[in-house]
Amino acid sequence: SVGNEHVNDGKIDKIQFTKLLEEDSLSILLQLGQKSKYVAPASNVEPSNESFFGEESIAKFGNFIDNLTIAESQTSAILLYESRLASLQRAVAFFVIFHRMGLKVAEFWQIFTFGIFGYSVDRTQSILRVASTASPVSGSEVREQMKSIQFQRQFIFIKDLLSHAMNTFIQARRSRAKLNQS
Repeated sequence: SVGNEHVNDGKIDKIQFTKLLEEDSLSILLQLGQKSKYVAPASNVEPSNESFFGEESIAKFGNFIDNLTIAESQTSAILLYESRLASLQRAVAFFVIFHRMGLKVAEFWQIFTFGIFGYSVDRTQSILRVASTASPVSGSEVREQMKSIQFQRQFIFIKDLLSHAMNTFIQARRSRAKLNQS
């Protein structure tokens, strides 16, 4: 296996390169640490001590493996990061933003009503109820859906434009035909 013969500097010799070319992408994925292409993501990720994500892959294979194969081998880790850490970061950010917004509103009403309508944010739980659960849809899915919607709008616009141009052409043709008949 090529993975066991790598040198620490990331370079491989001609024999190792030939062996690497003969291997299929699934065996390369297995060497990169993915147990199987079809195992659930949570059971697929081992702890990493890399200084950057993908360091081990680059050390093992250098420039001899395409970026797509490396990215596919990291899918499980990315899914775990997105479903655990990134969603927690978004939730905390929402909590901070909405607490600050509630505080500003409380301060505004205290000043605007000369102290008549004021409340303490830390003692009132029902001031601001906001759903702050992270979206279960990834950003790439939203981006693809937005591109699809944009394409549909452009298609409808072009279809309407062509339809209008065709109707104008037909009306002009009929008008010319009427003029020629008279």
